[in-house]
Amino acid sequence: MIKKLLIVCLGAIAVPGLVISCKNELAPEKALIAGGEPTSVTESSDAPAFQKIAGKPTQAQLNAEVLNTNGGNFITTTKIEGDKAVIVLDYDYQTFKQAHPATKIDEQTFYGHFKDDQTIKDAMNEMPAMLFRKFPGINAIDYSLNTKENVYNLRISKMQFEDFFGADMQSLEKDYSQRVTEPLLYEEGIKEAFFRNYGSVSN
Repeated sequence: MIKKLLIVCLGAIAVPGLVISCKNELAPEKALIAGGEPTSVTESSDAPAFQKIAGKPTQAQLNAEVLNTNGGNFITTTKIEGDKAVIVLDYDYQTFKQAHPATKIDEQTFYGHFKDDQTIKDAMNEMPAMLFRKFPGINAIDYSLNTKENVYNLRISKMQFEDFFGADMQSLEKDYSQRVTEPLLYEEGIKEAFFRNYGSVSN
């Protein structure tokens, strides 16, 4: 398995509907600036055992989890509507700067995170893979990522997710990294088919 850096923002401010900051923003910034690659989450051999959150997640729990995704520090709003998680990322530096006034990320670095169309789609594909696993109480995800040029949407139910991978979550859990995470991040055919089925791009 390809190992990647695990970034956990322990100081997320849990304001309903808004992921706005961390008590210590320096660590994720260093990872972004120094590494130059989108940050993602996989288990490492030294990581604690994966823990699910039973039932419907709280706003704070959802906020904390989305911060661990690729581009999570840039997410603008989150909310829970019944059993659906709604996530919005406005990829706009001024919006980010207003929410993070002490940020050390400059405009060039900010816009360098999502380097192209495929990078955005890959990041969006990661969200359901993480949230459906972490929160069994979430049964649908609506993720919008707005750039200056395009609006990207990914809307998927848990049933559609299970159908795509050919098994229910309980079965997938037995080898989640090899059956879901790695194919969705690294196998061109799988990740392209996933976004083609559940995602869209409009001007």
